Amino acid sequence: VNRADEDPLGFSDLPDDIIRLIIRAEGHSFTTMRLISSRWSRLVLEHLKRQSNNLTLNKVILAVDEKKETMRMHAVFDESLKYNYGGSLGDWIESKTSQDTTWEVLSTPCILKVKEEVWIALFVLWGFVITVLIPLLIERQKLVVYRMHLTVFGLLIGLINGFVFFYSWKKRKTVQQNMIRLFSCTRKIETLVLNGLSDEMLELFRSTIGNLKIDYIELHGQISGEQQNQLLLHIARECGLKRVFVSKYKGYERFVDELARLNVHVSYK
Repeated sequence: VNRADEDPLGFSDLPDDIIRLIIRAEGHSFTTMRLISSRWSRLVLEHLKRQSNNLTLNKVILAVDEKKETMRMHAVFDESLKYNYGGSLGDWIESKTSQDTTWEVLSTPCILKVKEEVWIALFVLWGFVITVLIPLLIERQKLVVYRMHLTVFGLLIGLINGFVFFYSWKKRKTVQQNMIRLFSCTRKIETLVLNGLSDEMLELFRSTIGNLKIDYIELHGQISGEQQNQLLLHIARECGLKRVFVSKYKGYERFVDELARLNVHVSYK
């Protein structure tokens, strides 16, 4: 097969400046353009690298499941951003939207907080049984055997507890790293939606956004405590927030007052 058959329109022979103009004008279909020739591939990658500081996340949704103490992130972004973060984000679900040039990712659930009180209650119960209840109910000659069994049981609880904490930490770390990777490829989030609030979720988000700017935030959920108020204000200050919508004014009074001092426009139902 000769070269003319492979490229009948002669795209591969175009000057670099013309190719750059085509890439900028097209704005999408980067995979197809990279297949034309190695030079096209190089110029597409050059364009994407130069463009990385101007890319925008259309929408980011952080949803908290208060019962399960978990969070999931849903992000919508332009196809050009997909090429900048370079492939899939681990086991996150990735798909195209109804618009050919827009992509979505849905993170795996991130465990925000392990319910420590359950494990503490088990240890207290175990200690009570082995030191108080067993000596009262068991004959002296059998006491050593029963205590040995309960000690093994206690160690087993400790191992399970350690595994749960490690798994939760590992899962959270993976989600955090994926968020950092995605956010580092862009300079701005157009819309951030917070469905539910928790200290852990806000702290996780704050630790991943870097110098990212945010135009608009929707808040669905109640502020519970000064820490959440301060975390939200920190995000508003650092991200150059322009507009905020709160689903309920009650509970957000202080937050709204602080935003007014920052010249942030606030609307609510």
